[in-house]
Amino acid sequence: TALRAERALTGTVMVDGVDVIAEVHQVLDQVKVFTDGVRSGQIRGYTGKRLRNIVSVGIGGSYLGPEFLHECLKTEPEGINSA
Repeated sequence: TALRAERALTGTVMVDGVDVIAEVHQVLDQVKVFTDGVRSGQIRGYTGKRLRNIVSVGIGGSYLGPEFLHECLKTEPEGINSA
């Protein structure tokens, strides 16, 4: 519910006195800043080069994370050939 809720619904879903919609949107904002930084080249790897490859390492359990990453990357012009 909170993950799909619009920001305008902030304050409508409370869990143990915490506004979970506000928390979800705070994290979504952080993800947006990070992904925009990677795409624009502002966020670079340890060597100072642009990030071109992503390795998703799981420890078992859900395959949804790597599948989600694959689905996202295949919509990117540079990622479509890699996904």
